[in-house]
Amino acid sequence: MEHGPVNRSVAILVLAVVALLGLFAWSQYRARMEAERTLGLEASRVVAEHFSKAAAVKVGTLSGRTVAKGTNEGFLGLVKSEQTTTIPFTVDYFVDVTRIDKGSYRWNPERKTLTVDIPDVTVAKPNIDETSARSRQSGLYISRQASLDLARQTSERAAARSREAAQKAENMQKARENAKAVVARMAQGPLAAAGLGEVRVEVSFPWERKDRSVPMERWDQSRRMEDVLEERKAQNR
Repeated sequence: MEHGPVNRSVAILVLAVVALLGLFAWSQYRARMEAERTLGLEASRVVAEHFSKAAAVKVGTLSGRTVAKGTNEGFLGLVKSEQTTTIPFTVDYFVDVTRIDKGSYRWNPERKTLTVDIPDVTVAKPNIDETSARSRQSGLYISRQASLDLARQTSERAAARSREAAQKAENMQKARENAKAVVARMAQGPLAAAGLGEVRVEVSFPWERKDRSVPMERWDQSRRMEDVLEERKAQNR
């Protein structure tokens, strides 16, 4: 009894089943990849929409006291006077989120993590609390003009020293860490409201190394933000 044709039929059937299973697995994989890509696109769009309505965001404040000195030579340098002022100051740090563009977003589908690159923090103009300043003057005679000059010098030098303190490496590093936390919280709010609470948000600066992620520069422009939000709300009901 010959089994050749039967065996060939069985082999063909097995190969057909394996091919169908492979095709099904591939289609499932493609569907999952597309779903994860869509999730990343939607998350990027929601966050970008929110950031587009913001401006410079305060991410930290440095406060302290500084000591500044001023001198005035007086008439022909014969009536010298000095002033030493201890003055409180505050300096704010900001991040301009309006500078975050489409190229600033990266998506890691495996971790469902959206990484947002933000511009570096900027240091605002120091706020010198003149009303709480304590000054000590010395000199044989201090005219009104000399007193005004001493006050101007100490104020300018106090502002310069405050700015220098704010720009120290350790203070800039702390401000950058604060910026990451503040911007991440800003992004999580609208994501949760849009039904995308499962998306994690990580914030980085352009010069920092990124994990395995893909840029989200190709956006699905055919869908309005309102449609994305309504669809996600319907899915979560």
